[in-house]
Amino acid sequence: MVVDIQLKEMQSRLDEAESAASKGGKKMIQKMESRVHELESILESEQRRSAEADKNMRKHEKRVQELMSQLDESRRSHDQYRDAVDQLETKIKTFKRQAEEAVSQSVCLSKFKSKTHL
Repeated sequence: MVVDIQLKEMQSRLDEAESAASKGGKKMIQKMESRVHELESILESEQRRSAEADKNMRKHEKRVQELMSQLDESRRSHDQYRDAVDQLETKIKTFKRQAEEAVSQSVCLSKFKSKTHL
């Protein structure tokens, strides 16, 4: 009899423990499912943000390429203008030298003429 009573009490405790564990397990599963949904939402948000960042990066890389091309073209133009300026400076020096020689010859010719007329 005492054993039967103890057995019934132990069975009751076991049933209560199983019930409590079952309820706790269900709550734990619900918490985990909720966390999984939250993490999935965060993942989707981050994937959209990453895709947008990739799109912006490609856009900016294209703009950088365009600017680099413009810079190269500007450098080529600058070099051409620099060459043209150098050529013109050379011509100016040549013309100055020729003008100085002409003036020098004119002076010599004037002196020669003035000596021959005297």
